[in-house]
Amino acid sequence: MMNNTSILGLDLGSNNIYASVCNVNSDGDLILKGIGSSLTTGFKKGTITNPEEARKCVSKAVDRACKDAEVRPQCVISNIPCQGIQFVSNSGIVVSKSTSGLISAEEKNECIEKSKRIIKDASQVLLHVNPLYFNVDGKYLQNPVGVKGQQLEVKTHIVLGDVQNITSVRDLLSAEGFQIKGLVFDGIAISHAYLTKEERMSGAAVLDIGGQFTKLTIYKHDVLYYSQIIPIGGDTITRDISQVLNVTFPEAERLKILYGQVNVKDINPKETISITTINRQRKVISKQYLCEIIEARVNELIQFISSFIQDATFSPPFMVLCGKGSQLSGITNAFEKSLPIRLRIGLPTDIDTLLPSKDHALSIGLIYYGLKMGALSMNPPKKWGITSKMKRWFRK
Repeated sequence: MMNNTSILGLDLGSNNIYASVCNVNSDGDLILKGIGSSLTTGFKKGTITNPEEARKCVSKAVDRACKDAEVRPQCVISNIPCQGIQFVSNSGIVVSKSTSGLISAEEKNECIEKSKRIIKDASQVLLHVNPLYFNVDGKYLQNPVGVKGQQLEVKTHIVLGDVQNITSVRDLLSAEGFQIKGLVFDGIAISHAYLTKEERMSGAAVLDIGGQFTKLTIYKHDVLYYSQIIPIGGDTITRDISQVLNVTFPEAERLKILYGQVNVKDINPKETISITTINRQRKVISKQYLCEIIEARVNELIQFISSFIQDATFSPPFMVLCGKGSQLSGITNAFEKSLPIRLRIGLPTDIDTLLPSKDHALSIGLIYYGLKMGALSMNPPKKWGITSKMKRWFRK
């Protein structure tokens, strides 16, 4: 039975699908009611390649979450797989015609609308338009309404999505019987889970190292200021190990998890490990050799991130590392040594205590963002809250 007081957040990940069912109580607390997950099938490199298989794995995660919550929401807010997502900057200019000489809210909105007029491919559609700052007669402002001036200009950061990918996601969710309340670039949603509002206001970055992609998002003044997607993730490192050592992908993943280390200098050069090749032959290699493979790819990722942070024109005071790839031993130290930025691993303390698993942070971040933007017909939560019943559940 469908329920119109609950919300489903759906994270379509490269390796796993995560679903979370939430309510918002009368005090404005976001209440987690149920969670579910499944292995991702029918997706490849950030796009749906087999709609039937994709629907099966999504249904499995959703059914598990709904069974856990003992309710099935009517509406869903989901992320968009990364394939085809691009980022552009643009400006909009309006000459004020206000008789009072003050910039009006209508002129502010008109200026933002003009910034949407960009040259884009027919296969692309605007997902998000984020106003970074306004300029009124040479004076930079966050909100120009009520300011005296004649010429108004806005600088925006625009997120573009692939039409076919978005259509495939819409078809999938509609086939499940849901009302779609929003399709969101997951860099935005993950930032609403891993950063507090104060951190998004003052400026911070989130680096989400997923299975096939790494997403960099930088926030300032509670607006998505800069973003990039790098086609390197935890699976990339596993494939490197598989190819260099001539082992299967599962064996490479096992070696990465059990013996992987980013900083080769910390490895005893005499230490060895046993591997099983594709031909099922047992072989002994140095652990240092394995870690050299890992370190090379992580260093490449760090170089990309360093370059992008420089391009952003705003250097955030700190960055949060998250995603399965951030759990690799030594990766935090590698980033700290290479980037002039303070790092934090994981969620803020007050949010971290609410989640049974960080794996569901994005699906809940989607719900929080939807409430904040008014896409969901409930008041935005004043704080992250939890009922006494849920507290007992989390302790299990």
